[in-house]
This record gives sequence, structure tokens and C-alpha cells, in this order.
Amino acid sequence: MSLKIALVAGGLVKIPPENWGAIENIIANYDQYLSKLGHCVTIFNTPWWGVTIDQLNNQHFDFIHCHFDILALPFNTHLKKSFCITSHYGGWMDYVNKENDPTFKYILQDTFNSPANIALAPEIANFYKDKGYKGFLKTLRNAVEVDQFEFSPQGNNMAICLGRIQTRKRQHYLAKNLENKVRIDFIGPFEERFKFELDDHQTTKYIGNWSKQTVRNSLTKYSSLVLLSESEAAPLVVLEALAAGLSLVVSQEAAANLPVKDFITILNSEQIMQPQILAEAIQKSIDQNHLYRHDIRDLAKEYFDYNVVTLEYLQIIEEFRDYSKNSGKLSS
Repeated sequence: MSLKIALVAGGLVKIPPENWGAIENIIANYDQYLSKLGHCVTIFNTPWWGVTIDQLNNQHFDFIHCHFDILALPFNTHLKKSFCITSHYGGWMDYVNKENDPTFKYILQDTFNSPANIALAPEIANFYKDKGYKGFLKTLRNAVEVDQFEFSPQGNNMAICLGRIQTRKRQHYLAKNLENKVRIDFIGPFEERFKFELDDHQTTKYIGNWSKQTVRNSLTKYSSLVLLSESEAAPLVVLEALAAGLSLVVSQEAAANLPVKDFITILNSEQIMQPQILAEAIQKSIDQNHLYRHDIRDLAKEYFDYNVVTLEYLQIIEEFRDYSKNSGKLSS
């Protein structure tokens, strides 16, 4: 049966995004993969949430999924249909452990008042359960378009730190403390102050920003991806690295949905704060990457590819439709 599905973003970045825009990339891919399976997808992407709500109220949809948690309050208040919401809040893992962001608690409460939540990781779903959430709750990991990423059987014996350069992701700490210990290229948009601090480095270099297509074409040249964020939800760059055949060195807070594998190194905060231990972990990841390249790509295809995850998404949609019918809160 063909479903009519509404996917809602916040109107901050165009869909599909030209370069950076993780949420927008997710929505664009679900549009593509759901449409390929015969479903009809409509994307709503405007900051004028009143326009979105009015159109949703006056059109038929079998399923409504909001990917912008700030809209939870107006949706709860004004949308006359049942819907699911997913929070892509970057501070999720830190908040799960410490609840230390007073500004997020208001948005979080709005999502608690929503009829359904699809969490990006088990830790987030368990947080909702532990706090007493009574609505429809499921977990669905992020996915990656594996076939869009070039794959080389051999890397360049270097690590890459790919992503927006900001305090939360700790690139500055990496560059300063691992200079002359390990070779890491830093790539991504940055705050100006970071660029000058990386300019004179020999082994931990900032080499510029990449377009989305360059990421797909060139990520496979590297041997290991390093992401030591203080907090994430479920970072897409980790999945993109797997699709390209890279080993991983990630913080516990950036390890959502990752299985236990020899090519995946997960470090706690104490280990990250010891430069020698950190350097040795990254270098080992680089040195051993050639042993696992095909296994890494296979993991991405078998567990994280959109062709796999979209089928699980459709199962959640059907379960939500049954839930909505039984509760008397239909989407249509």
C-alpha cells in the first residue's frame, strides 16, 4: 500500500542541502528512498510554522514526522492530527548523562507532551522511558547512502577530523595536543579563531572546507575518522566514514548505535584528556585500517544503509498508524 507521508524541517537550510545540513540531508534521503518504494512524500521546510500546520491540517497524510524539535510546542497546540517528532539536538548524550543545558529543558518538555517520539539512539529512548514518557516511543538509527561514497581498498595512513569546527567537537584540543604525535587533517567550516591556530601546524593541519560531493569522493582517501565531541545525538559523519571504509576513533558521546568491532575505538573522557593515550589510539586505528576496509564497508551496507533502515522506518510507521487508530488519534 502506498502511503502519503509528510516530513517536516525547520526552514533553516534548503532540501536537499548544497553542503552542510545533516537534518536536511536525512529528510532528502528519506524522500528519495521512500519514493523509490512507491510512497508519496511531501516535504515542509519553512520557518513559518503556521503555514506548515495549516497545510497539514487541511491535507490528508498517513504519517506526519517532524524533524525539528522546536516545532513540538506549536504542533502540540495547533496541529489537529497525530504526529511523530525526532529531536536532533547535538547535546543529547551529554544531556542524558548530566541534564546540564537549562535552555533545552523547555524544548524537551514540549517533546514529552507530543504524542510520539522516534529517538535516534537507545540512550535517548531510555531517557524518555526513565522520565515517564507515556506516548508512542521507538528508536531508529540514522542511515547513510553507502553507494554514494567512493571506496578505496587502501587509505593514506592519515586520520581526518571532518565537521564544523567548534568547541563541542574539540578539534582545537586535538590540534594543539597531538601536533607532532599523529597526522590529522581538519576539514569543515570554522570559527575564524581556529584557523589561525592550525595554520602553522605540521601534522595537525586545517586544509579547508569540503562540499558534499567532495566528502563523498574523497573521504575514502583517509584511514581513520576522529570525532571526540563532548556530545552528539547520532552523528552522520561517523556513518559516512564507515561507508568510505575508515576506522573510527570516537568519544563515548559520539558512539550512538555503533557495534563492538576491532576497527571502532571508543574513548572515555579520561582517555581523551591524556594526549599520549589518545595519540596511540589514533595511530593504532590508522595502522590497522588496511586489515578491515572491506569489513567496514560491509557493516555500513548491512546495518546503516538507507535500503535497510528505510524498511525499519516503514515498520515503525505502520506501528504508529495502528497506535493512532487504537488511541483514536488518527493522522489523517
